[in-house]
Order: sequence, then C-alpha cells, then structure tokens
Amino acid sequence: MNLKISKEEIKKLIKKNFGVQYVLINKRDERKLKIYKDRKWKTIQLPKKKAITEEYIMERVSKVLDSNYENLRSVFSKLDLKTGKIYFTSFGFSYMCALRKREEFNKDIKKLQEKLDKLGIKYKNEFSDAGWVYRFKISKKRDNIERIRKIGRNL
Repeated sequence: MNLKISKEEIKKLIKKNFGVQYVLINKRDERKLKIYKDRKWKTIQLPKKKAITEEYIMERVSKVLDSNYENLRSVFSKLDLKTGKIYFTSFGFSYMCALRKREEFNKDIKKLQEKLDKLGIKYKNEFSDAGWVYRFKISKKRDNIERIRKIGRNL
C-alpha cells in the first residue's frame, strides 16, 4: 500500500472531519478500514497501488458515509420470493440456477421479475461468471431505496 500519510493520521483525519466515533484498521489487511458512526459500521477498502493521500481519504470516506445504500435483506425476505433457491447478498439477491431445467428457470425468473416490476423496484440482471447464479442487482439510487424502505414498512 502506498501511504502518503500515516495510519494514525488517517484515523485522526477521519474522526476530526466526519464526527466518527471509531476507526479501525484491519491488522491482517491494512487496506480495510472500519468506520463506526451513527451506530453503524461501514467498511472502506483502500487501493493496493494508488497513493493514499489526505485528499483521497477525504473523498472516499465522504462517499461511503453519504451512501444511501443499506442491507435490504429484511425487506426482501418479507416479499414472498419463494421461487427456487434464493439467497440474499449485499447487492440484492441471487437465484441459484445451476442444475435447473430451462423451463423451470424461465418460469421462476419471470415470476421474480414480475414481482419486482409490480412493486416498482428498479434492478438489473446478470449471470455469475460461472453461470450458476442469476443475480438481481437492486439499483442504489435514492428514490429506489426509499421505495423499498416504504414497501418494507408496509409489509
């Protein structure tokens, strides 16, 4: 890691400028910072090769703390998505499509897409690199996240 400022300076900078209670630097992987603010932990991954300057830290921390994304598992688990093998992820959820018949896969995916479309939830789909999983990547735009929160409160 190409540090232009020390780890202690990074901690002080973040605490001073963002009102953060704690900043932890992972001992096994010094590129990972954990920041605790407003009773939530956020993780920041620092680059391996890019120079870590005060400006970079300020920009990166600001972006992470201002993010409107949150774990939406609690909302999606209430949506009755009982189609095939679904598991929840940081980006939305995934459908396990390995060893599924094409007709069954198409029927399940159509059902999931119709449910999300009916609720007005914006998303994109993609297959994993190996093709075993079909991903539903939920849009992190503020209006979409607010819509999902509202749906969650009404369930």
